[in-house]
Amino acid sequence: MNEISQGMRVRLARLGRGWTLQSLSDRCTYSVSYLSLMERDQRPVPDVVKDILGTDDELWFEQIVGTLFKQCPNEKATELVEALTNAITTN
Repeated sequence: MNEISQGMRVRLARLGRGWTLQSLSDRCTYSVSYLSLMERDQRPVPDVVKDILGTDDELWFEQIVGTLFKQCPNEKATELVEALTNAITTN
């Protein structure tokens, strides 16, 4: 099984909560530009962001993906869920 990147986990968790990058930035004090780079795996994910979003929680996938389409029914959400599903099911 392929590993889901921390950046992908953060993006899914953020979108699943219906938050913008600015919303997350307001909660964790990291800049929008840093968070954007982090979601693209170009910067490390700080513990405070993991804690706010719960991305280290084993149930994060079910919780986030279950609400993702309800709160963020757009093309990007579809793309992210498809990428996550492919990464999980591909050996």
